[in-house]
Amino acid sequence: MTDPDLKNEISLCNQLLQLDERNFHCWDYRTFVSKLAKASEEEGLEFTLHKIQQNFSNFSSWYHRSCLFRSAVASDDGYDFSQQWKKEYDLVENAIFTDPTDQSAWFYHKWLVSTNYGHNILNAKQLGYENVVKINRVVFNTTHALLVVSLSRPLKHKPLISVVINNQMVTNSDWNSPNDVDSNVWFIHLDTIPITQFNGLTISPIPTFAVNSESVELLDIKVDDMNNTTEKVFVWERKSHNLDQQLTLEESYLKTLRELQKLEPNNKWVNLTLAWTEPNRVHVNSIFDQLIKLDPLRTNYYKDL
Repeated sequence: MTDPDLKNEISLCNQLLQLDERNFHCWDYRTFVSKLAKASEEEGLEFTLHKIQQNFSNFSSWYHRSCLFRSAVASDDGYDFSQQWKKEYDLVENAIFTDPTDQSAWFYHKWLVSTNYGHNILNAKQLGYENVVKINRVVFNTTHALLVVSLSRPLKHKPLISVVINNQMVTNSDWNSPNDVDSNVWFIHLDTIPITQFNGLTISPIPTFAVNSESVELLDIKVDDMNNTTEKVFVWERKSHNLDQQLTLEESYLKTLRELQKLEPNNKWVNLTLAWTEPNRVHVNSIFDQLIKLDPLRTNYYKDL
């Protein structure tokens, strides 16, 4: 069709979603038609807000709302989501307190918090970093002169990582993996270094400008002194249990979640959200113990976190 009636098509979608509000086939089709009609993100946001206000439990509305915000930020106009963030948090908080047992709003809450108050709303692919590989763990055994790195996903080739020991670049070792290819664990054997002579290790990913290359994130990992360790093994781990970002909330927001937990001590979603965002590690451990009791089918998931 050279000139379809797109406004009428959108209207038909709205009518169907009035009768079957969670029909994801229709939600996807409405998104497709809206793009053809070059409808603004504002129009879509208004519609999703209307559906959320009709029913807080409509996960499709929450999900498509997040998609519209990402699209707006990625557009040439460069929408500033940080200006909208608090309004969105107030909206989802209202939904959470209305029905703390409904999971739809909790998923939107987690996504909202992960945007760091709206400052890093775009995902890695939209930022052009989809090929970046993160270093999750480093183990350095001086006794066996073995250096091991664990990456966030498998690499099809040897990692571009330089190693400096005692201020000298290591040039006579090569990276290997247990599987040769497609491995997220890589290691090198270094010249034996007496522990008394060790005074520093630095791992620095080598930047690359090749198109579509798999590069390790530009993060220097340093250890300055190992003379006090008896095991002669140094271990570095990414601090966050969430490998993409640490979920953080200001004290005022945390206070509200803590209050809700007191009102709903046996609510899985309240406890899990608080465990993701609570900076007090002792408190977090007790929350996970509670989650295991509340949701024993996911015991191993909670232990992993």
